Amino acid sequence: MPNTSSPFTGIEGVDSSGAGAYIKPGKHLLEVGKTFFKQGFKGPVFIAECDVIESNVHPVGQRVSFVAKLNPADKVRNDLGLGNIKGFVAAALAEDEKKIGEIHVNAVVDGTNRLAGTRLKCIAVEVPTQKVGGVFTKCNWEYASGGLVEAQRAAAKPAG
Repeated sequence: MPNTSSPFTGIEGVDSSGAGAYIKPGKHLLEVGKTFFKQGFKGPVFIAECDVIESNVHPVGQRVSFVAKLNPADKVRNDLGLGNIKGFVAAALAEDEKKIGEIHVNAVVDGTNRLAGTRLKCIAVEVPTQKVGGVFTKCNWEYASGGLVEAQRAAAKPAG
């Protein structure tokens, strides 16, 4: 019979959050470990877990998370979240943002982990929100190396 007085009763039936530290403002070189989509407490969430390769604020080797929240009930906030996701995916695929669509985002959260190993430059800055005293960290992404992009480039090169 289980011990119902334990604070850990029911742990078998829950998932771990898998959350790392949020990306802090600064300059970073990050390697994508895993990208996924899940239902959060307040709505859908896109998460990219990355390992720090270089940073002026995070220790090398730390796992950090880029988190973009969606809110379909609030078009402004939802569009901001979608734009943040689009910027990340465009950089990870070394593609023009105008070419990124729903199919691309679905492909990077389908469980195949196709962005693993992709290195991205990230300049993260604090941006004020409409809420008094509120700020969020805006990540500006740029493809650096590795991952699916280099694999596709290598496969496209003629033998010889």
